[in-house]
Amino acid sequence: MYGQVERKRVNFGKITNLDYLPNLIQIQKRSFDWFLQADVKDETKRRHQGLEAVFRETFPIESPNNDMIMEYSHYILGEPKRSPQECKDTDATFAMPLKAVIRLIIKETGEIREQTVYMGDLPVMTEQGTFIINGAERVVVSQLHRSPGIFFSYDMERDVFSARVIPYRGSWLEFEMDNKGILIAKIDRKKKFPATLLVKSLGHGTNEEVLRLFYSSKKEKIAGATSKDLKKILGRRTINDIINMETGEVMLEAGSKINEDNISILKEMKVKEVELIEFPKGKTIRF
Repeated sequence: MYGQVERKRVNFGKITNLDYLPNLIQIQKRSFDWFLQADVKDETKRRHQGLEAVFRETFPIESPNNDMIMEYSHYILGEPKRSPQECKDTDATFAMPLKAVIRLIIKETGEIREQTVYMGDLPVMTEQGTFIINGAERVVVSQLHRSPGIFFSYDMERDVFSARVIPYRGSWLEFEMDNKGILIAKIDRKKKFPATLLVKSLGHGTNEEVLRLFYSSKKEKIAGATSKDLKKILGRRTINDIINMETGEVMLEAGSKINEDNISILKEMKVKEVELIEFPKGKTIRF
């Protein structure tokens, strides 16, 4: 049995003990409060900073024909659905719902429609200065951000050329051309669709308008042309619709390939000349 011996602590340091320990997490908590401005009672009078500045930079949004305008009023912060401990136990994210009050103004009538729009869930900082993402408590939430611009690539294994358009903000736009020469588009890596559909949605509604964006054309004579001249246009494609002026029926659509049967149809319709696509040497087009 050992006796109790008094132990003395000897300090060889030259710096005395600190009586005051500062709040080391106060910096990040103040930064998050500055970003969120949750303590402002009047939501319409938040300062132009943080989340408020992000909304102000995006709005107002005008329609393409300038007959309507969408304005931002203010945002509303809800209450977290779970406590920090519940989020840790259920692998959830500690977040609060974020809503924005948006106004739609119709210029012609002066009508104003106001609606509260749910924007998503916003991660919330805990009292310890951390975030809880999918149940994991983290001090810093990392996010990869690609530089905006246009990027081209080639996949040798699939023999596919692709281009990616990354904006400062908004949806990504991707194009791919496979080994068959078919050009497709994707928005935000969703379902593929023909690239011509995207071009038509931008205001070029017909096949003729789309073709004229990418190709030049040349008129070739049909009436009075020799059989030798007619053979030269076999396999080429029309840049516009060939319409029967008497019936209004479209006999050949834009992009149709000229063959001997089509030449016979053009002669019966007494078409004097047709406008055909001028392809670069050795190139063609697929429909």
